[in-house]
Amino acid sequence: MREDIARNVPGAPNVQGKMGPHLTLAVFDHQDQAEVTRIFASFAADFRGFSVKFHKLGFFDGLWKILYAAPLPQPELLDLRLRAHSTFSGVAVMVPHYRDPADWIPHVTLSKGLKDRVFQDAMAYAEERWKPVTASAWTTGLVNVQRPLEVLASRSVK
Repeated sequence: MREDIARNVPGAPNVQGKMGPHLTLAVFDHQDQAEVTRIFASFAADFRGFSVKFHKLGFFDGLWKILYAAPLPQPELLDLRLRAHSTFSGVAVMVPHYRDPADWIPHVTLSKGLKDRVFQDAMAYAEERWKPVTASAWTTGLVNVQRPLEVLASRSVK
């Protein structure tokens, strides 16, 4: 749906870039990259993969809106988030929206950076075509999102 929105809604950007669809578990500010990468290895060793059911659309409001697909809050996903939080919270400073596990909103971005009119068009387009979908999460990764975006480590169970 990400590519369809970018292709068919005038003004909607293509969010594909170097990162495919993903669920962000944590975002850090100013961490020791080497230490976080080392700890990620032990975190990733326990990753088993699971299915994720996306059941609805949602959006983050603001000057530049973000349209997303929201997963059901199933135990495997919530447990993985809590494990990420407990594993990394003593090593790295999480940005505000990720510090408290209760504030986390799991999502896959479908389109972002949308002004009001483009957002309304993108939301209408997505709502007309939306169908719940199940996807597989079989890779976990550690990504430096500074430019240029860089995958520091990953582990796939498939």
